[in-house]
Amino acid sequence: YVAVGDGGSANDPPNNAQNRDVLLGKMLRIDVGGDAFPNDPARDYRIPANNPFSASGGAPEIWALGLRNPFRNSFDRVTGNLWIGDVGQGAREEINLMRAGDGGANFGWKLFEGTLGGGSTAGLTFPVTEYSHGSGPLQGNSVTGGYVYRGPVESLQGLYIFGDFVRGALWSVPIAQLVPGTTLPSSSFTVRTQSFAPATGAINNVASFGQDQAGNLYIVDFDGEIFVIEPG
Repeated sequence: YVAVGDGGSANDPPNNAQNRDVLLGKMLRIDVGGDAFPNDPARDYRIPANNPFSASGGAPEIWALGLRNPFRNSFDRVTGNLWIGDVGQGAREEINLMRAGDGGANFGWKLFEGTLGGGSTAGLTFPVTEYSHGSGPLQGNSVTGGYVYRGPVESLQGLYIFGDFVRGALWSVPIAQLVPGTTLPSSSFTVRTQSFAPATGAINNVASFGQDQAGNLYIVDFDGEIFVIEPG
């Protein structure tokens, strides 16, 4: 799985994210276990047969479209669901959910930024949750997608934990409340910025998350520091 941004310019002038013939603004899905394009040194892979455009209708590598800047994505080790943090342009930050059968999902950019936009919503998949830009406790400016917690801290089991790069904020939300077809408001977030704070120093600019075999969750900040969430 390869997450690709829309190419950069404000408002996606070429409409890359909605163009099924280009790979920008997409989630790609390829099989690196073989080479279906031996004469093309830039395509040393195969196309999974159940990719939505594997036969026709668009670039066969595409698994989902309508993304602006997918920044950190993860699979739930229990369900296999794919969680995508997609950075907005000027108003909304969003979390998208893809299940195994959701290939071909269109997450709406540039027609919509999160749930903000106009025109027809036919064929679009809206985020399972979003938050607005700002400096409030449930606001931010650049989402960093996280993980569904499956580690040893019992009270965190089944929570999707994520953050905001610009503000350094951390939040959690129960995945049971994140249902495809509905967008949960940020008022349902639990703020974790203080409870996850280290004894010394600070988590600045949440850049990424990681998970080990035991399910422990790691937080990486832009200073190059790595923190692990442990029982209190």
